[in-house]
Amino acid sequence: MILLLQAVTPVFSDIATVLQHLDKMAPNPPNGTGQNAYQQILGFASSIQALIRTLGFTFFLIGIAVAGIMRMVSFGSDRRVALSNMALTAAVVGLIIMLMGGALSGVLTTAFPTPTPTPSPSPSPK
Repeated sequence: MILLLQAVTPVFSDIATVLQHLDKMAPNPPNGTGQNAYQQILGFASSIQALIRTLGFTFFLIGIAVAGIMRMVSFGSDRRVALSNMALTAAVVGLIIMLMGGALSGVLTTAFPTPTPTPSPSPSPK
């Protein structure tokens, strides 16, 4: 695991450097939004994250409901009860994977800190 982190760390720093250069673009880009490319990428990523979180919780709730209905209509059949247990386990595992994705997002946020804009040097009068 440590070797993997050592191998990936230079890639993270290179990507962070590229994103910092994107942040130093012109203050009013011609795209009409008033945002530079870095802010647009960050906004797009947070929109996708919110969509995935909403879909994940929705699928989790549907999975729990389906597993409960399967259990109610099993009529004591051991095979059907086992199938409903598998459905419940799949819903919980899906929720855990989704929550781990949120944790990964936190790790990536700390790996790529929001760059602080540096003022561009003003030209000296001649």
